[in-house]
Amino acid sequence: MIFFTRYISFYLIAFLFFCMDIWSFFLFQGQFFHLLLAFGIAKNYYKPSSSYISATLFLLATESFVMYGMFGLSLLYAIPLFAIVLLLHPYFYATPLLPMLATGIGLMFSIVFCQGYLLGIAPTMPYTIGILCVNLMITGAFSLKSKMGKTRQSLIQHMV
Repeated sequence: MIFFTRYISFYLIAFLFFCMDIWSFFLFQGQFFHLLLAFGIAKNYYKPSSSYISATLFLLATESFVMYGMFGLSLLYAIPLFAIVLLLHPYFYATPLLPMLATGIGLMFSIVFCQGYLLGIAPTMPYTIGILCVNLMITGAFSLKSKMGKTRQSLIQHMV
């Protein structure tokens, strides 16, 4: 049971968010939710693990293949983001600011460079602002900390 709650459940939740990202892409005819990216950043911020990072990166690469036909397109911004989160983790440990900042930077790079330059999809300003607001709220929800007593744990640690 401990093995399931510690290891398998992360992969199941990540795969669920992968499926939800794909479903929302086809429903809204564009990538509006970045649930897998937000979950991966928040989870690896609070509990870094190389297997979690590689699983998240593989699912992100597969997601970009399903959505845009280019395997690994999202790795252009995801690999540096995970490296920055891991390097700056000791300096931002007590605050959920770093996961939100990393998600915002990753989304801007995804929208401006990957979609705008590489794919030729011209993003509008309301689209960009909407994506940023929604995904920052999602990352904030994943990075919530309960302030009950001395135990300050994230929502992700309770999910996985």
